[in-house]
Amino acid sequence: MANMKKAALLLCGLWLVSLWGFNVRDFGAQGNGKADDTQALQKAVDAASQKLSQHGTATLYFPKGRYLITRKITLNKIHLRGDNAVIVQKNPAEDIFYYDFAWNTLVSGFEFRGGRNQLSFWNANTEKGMLTVRDCRFFNASGIAVGTRPGTNSTLFSVSNCLFYKCMQAVVSNCDWSSIREIWVTSNAKMRKKAVFVNGHGVMTIDNLLGVPLCNGDEQRWIDNYGSLFVVHSRFGGEGGGFTPVYNFAKYTPFRTPNNISISKCWISAGSSGNARCAVYCLQMPNTISITQCAGGADAIIVAPGIDLKNYFYAKKESLLYTASNVGIGCNKMPEDLKNPVVHPVRPEGQLSVSETEKLAKAQKLPSLAFEKLDIDLQADPKLVWSVDEYMDGGIMLNSEFLCLLRRSGKTGLMRRVNSRGEDWPHVVLKDVKVDIRKYPLLVVHPVTTSPGRIAVKLTVPEKKKIFQVMRRHANMKRFEFDLMADFPELAQYEKFDIKVYYIPTSYTKPRKNSRAVISRAGAGSTVWFQAIGFNKKGE
Repeated sequence: MANMKKAALLLCGLWLVSLWGFNVRDFGAQGNGKADDTQALQKAVDAASQKLSQHGTATLYFPKGRYLITRKITLNKIHLRGDNAVIVQKNPAEDIFYYDFAWNTLVSGFEFRGGRNQLSFWNANTEKGMLTVRDCRFFNASGIAVGTRPGTNSTLFSVSNCLFYKCMQAVVSNCDWSSIREIWVTSNAKMRKKAVFVNGHGVMTIDNLLGVPLCNGDEQRWIDNYGSLFVVHSRFGGEGGGFTPVYNFAKYTPFRTPNNISISKCWISAGSSGNARCAVYCLQMPNTISITQCAGGADAIIVAPGIDLKNYFYAKKESLLYTASNVGIGCNKMPEDLKNPVVHPVRPEGQLSVSETEKLAKAQKLPSLAFEKLDIDLQADPKLVWSVDEYMDGGIMLNSEFLCLLRRSGKTGLMRRVNSRGEDWPHVVLKDVKVDIRKYPLLVVHPVTTSPGRIAVKLTVPEKKKIFQVMRRHANMKRFEFDLMADFPELAQYEKFDIKVYYIPTSYTKPRKNSRAVISRAGAGSTVWFQAIGFNKKGE
């Protein structure tokens, strides 16, 4: 019976190695806690990278053991699976696993000890990215235990069922969406003027975090927020008095997607934080803060000195909300000026006045545009209404605050009234377009500009609340032709529809390694003209 069990275990092990691809022991890694395994692990990584280039995926398996390294291991995409494998970085100034490129990458089953940054990921803002770290333990990182470097935007980053013990920082994310859940973390007593977790931008959710603070009173906090943050079912412990759960650096957005903070059903302690003894300490004010069903002894919201709330908000009142409903002494306390914020008329920063807009619009000249014959030329229809008087999608601002319509010699253009900051996507609506797409199925849109800019197109049937996303993503300015009958045959049943054309005032260059994307922005007075917009029959 004993021999049968051993055979079964051996077969299982061989099956796992086959499934997981590469076993680091096959490349000389000893995992005995004595030998330097740096060279063997890098050799295994390089071999897996060769398979990666041939097959698009590879997994490196670490049997149970203690692997010592003295330099960082550089990887590309490879999955890492450990059988409770311990990786020890003997050099405190070196990283452990450093990904040159990580996309749809999984790391699980490890214990990391020492070194600077223990898991460091990056990709070039690559669409559909998913980075997952689970079932790991992190000890004594002198830098960041798990981090995504700047530029890794279009990624779902998930860290779950992990322990962090005395790392200088636990998780730093630069991804669009970050999920932190089922976490134990004990902070580092030497951490000063930093946060255990950092949401670099986008959205971070935290669920079931048990935090044990080691306090020193020097502006320690659990989370630095530069986007939107949602925390639930978490303990921000009171050992040593505790420190502030959230420092907020994200400013309210008056035009598009708001920055929000929600903390619910949490234990909050911040006794060692001095003037920041609260749940959320605001160096900028987000659009909303909601602190509900929490307990503890800290104020709800404190606003940093220098923020004059009576002269701070230039937005619609509907876009701002600050509430607290908790149990405990002072847990609902916030500045009175947040309960009913003083709001000033909103005007986009750097917006041209009406007279300036009219003067600049009058001076705009029609560029040289090639003639393009269309079966149905929408610019030649004198009855067709072009409008910028609707609200921007998901916003509280009219498109006319950002765009001015131009007409020259039968051509239509859009001129920006505002310097782009990347947070506005205004559009023009061509209203009640009456076209039988069974006869004229090809929608042609040809924008021309010399300024930074991209475009997106939607069709809508307002009375039926129907939206047809003609362009799945915004794209650089060029000629587009869409086969509506092929993509949206349902549209043929409607007598009329609207066309929305979005003038996105930025151009985008993918980030280089370890850097953010390069974004060029259009300024006030920048224009886009329509060389063609209309419909054609389908060729035989």
